[in-house]
Amino acid sequence: MSGWLIKDTIVVPLSGERTWFHGDIAVIDDRIVDVGENLTAQYNDLKKIPGKGYITMPGLVNAHTHGAMNVLRGCGDDMPLHDWLFDRIFPLEDRLTADIARAGCMSAVLEMIRCGTTAFADAYFFMDEMAKTVLESGIRANLSRGLQDLPNGDTHRLHEACEFIRRWQDKADGRIQCWLAPHAPFTCSEDYLKKVMETAVEMNVGLNIHVSETREEFNNSIKAFDMTPVERLNAMGFFDQVPVLAAHCVWLSEDDRQILKAKKVRVVHNPQSNMKLGSGIAAVPALMANGVPVALGTDGAASNNNLDMWEEIRAAALLHKVNLVNPTIMPAAQVLQMACPIGARVIGFEDCGTIEAGKKADLIMIDLDQPNMRPLYDPISQLVYAAGAGNVDTVMVDGQLLMRHREMLTLDEEKILYMVQAAGDELMR
Repeated sequence: MSGWLIKDTIVVPLSGERTWFHGDIAVIDDRIVDVGENLTAQYNDLKKIPGKGYITMPGLVNAHTHGAMNVLRGCGDDMPLHDWLFDRIFPLEDRLTADIARAGCMSAVLEMIRCGTTAFADAYFFMDEMAKTVLESGIRANLSRGLQDLPNGDTHRLHEACEFIRRWQDKADGRIQCWLAPHAPFTCSEDYLKKVMETAVEMNVGLNIHVSETREEFNNSIKAFDMTPVERLNAMGFFDQVPVLAAHCVWLSEDDRQILKAKKVRVVHNPQSNMKLGSGIAAVPALMANGVPVALGTDGAASNNNLDMWEEIRAAALLHKVNLVNPTIMPAAQVLQMACPIGARVIGFEDCGTIEAGKKADLIMIDLDQPNMRPLYDPISQLVYAAGAGNVDTVMVDGQLLMRHREMLTLDEEKILYMVQAAGDELMR
């Protein structure tokens, strides 16, 4: 047998009745095969990983980001979304090359692994570069080529997206899944959205789209179409046939929330990006109380400006408490569900996100012997309100170690840091 036995650790399974317990985790090949106490006798042939002084939990899932945008980190701060997008980001994106995008992708995946992210959903350009990075690094990803036809039409993007799916779907032993990603209702015409939707049905893939991120988008849609963005998408059947991942959903009417629930739309909350761009506060507690699955994402590094899911976890837990003046809203256990099992499900990895026999061995180990982690009373509370990226000691995906004792095992960190700085210098010339 080839695999690992994580011994004497604090297990946070995010499934079952126990929120945490002391025990062992047995991993064979890419799967968790057993979780319990005193498993050494049954799995003595497995390599041992000492777990004392660590919390072992499912890897974090970043359900909405744009990895290549790491080269644009800090390029457009303190601007409203429309100006940021059209005056700063779109012009810079016109100058991107495959090599520059490759550096951004490598930087993003390096950053995410260091933060304990084991799976992510990404929609952008030059997606072959991201797929190659996922393949090489060992991380798991849902990848989509970004699509839009406004204002100048689309002569190639949808064709490229379909070819990308044909090349990469289910590659890397299933670690790569591919969907289609129309950017947003305000950058895609109705005919184009219908065409993308029809293509998704034909190819049996999901859809990843930004929805109702700003008040301006929400109001402009009502003014132009007498419908909210969610109502427009619903009227054209966008939610009807394949899974839909809807990022942001900040500005929603009560009817919108009922539509999202009825059509089983999957929502991604990006609290720090929404705060930084002044977009507003999504009504996440209301959505979740209504049965809508809500995951967490960082958005891209150009609007955050990092890919640290621990910051999103803490922001999600705190933001809604102060917004609703209610300290019981968004309790720690619920937010961890958003960051792990809900995140895994909404981006299409149903067999990830929890620690239980039969699930994929996507695990992280959190070092407790650091100042911000002692004393320890409640591991769930500690993870949400105290932990940070610097506490992530070990990262495993599909039973393969990607980082051990903070040392990257599948990526050349020094080379990547040089690459991304050189790419940024070239982009800004």
